[in-house]
Amino acid sequence: MQRRSPQGRIDPCIRIASASDRTLRRGFSLLELLTVISVTIVLTSLMVPAIGKLKENANRIVCSSNQRQMGIAFAEYGHAHKDRLPESRFGQDEQYEMMASYRADGSRDSQWDGVGLLYAEGYCREPGCLYCPSHHGEHAYERYVDEYYRASGHRLYTNYQYTGHLEWPAEGEEGPPRIKSMNDPKLILLTDGLRTRRDFNHISGMNVLRADTSVFWWGDQYRELYNMLPLEVGEGSVPQYIGDGFEDIWDLIKSRPGGSQ
Repeated sequence: MQRRSPQGRIDPCIRIASASDRTLRRGFSLLELLTVISVTIVLTSLMVPAIGKLKENANRIVCSSNQRQMGIAFAEYGHAHKDRLPESRFGQDEQYEMMASYRADGSRDSQWDGVGLLYAEGYCREPGCLYCPSHHGEHAYERYVDEYYRASGHRLYTNYQYTGHLEWPAEGEEGPPRIKSMNDPKLILLTDGLRTRRDFNHISGMNVLRADTSVFWWGDQYRELYNMLPLEVGEGSVPQYIGDGFEDIWDLIKSRPGGSQ
């Protein structure tokens, strides 16, 4: 709104604020601010689960890629070792833990073990392939990465359960099985960690590596396998050296090739 000058003319330089102008300048009311905050909270609560799911799906892909790399490393190792898989001391005498890549017991027997041999002999060039980005337990990659580059004398754990020579020795032979006797695509070499529930990386299932180097998803939608694992080492139905408890777990995995989707 413009004001008239004393002479009765309209002065274009003088302007009186209208009611609409005053409305524009008053800003947000408290009610409007609370409404905006409420809408933001609702939208955030809807987005967070979706973002978490996307992250987990990405982690599954990385985990699957890690296992695929190890499958190729197993094959290359076999070609250089008379078609045999890496041997693990933890696969002997029913000591089925088999998640350590380096065993250290204060004696001269401290050495690389199982999948650790794939790294030590250069078939897995980076130790990161032995670790899953979804791991939520005590054995994260960041904890051990420096140990791989120096002889620390500490036991090193990975995030995967090596099962390469628990059940399938070549007929009439002792020691690790030969690759040529393990060409069945249903034969499992490696799974997510089964040591405790905190070692079971993805909660709702796990990636599984077969002898033909393929990787598939084994679903555990109803947590049947998850609930068979101990909360901590030495607790629950599965002791530290798993023994018969591991056989029950393994029977479940073999009886359901795709798990419970």
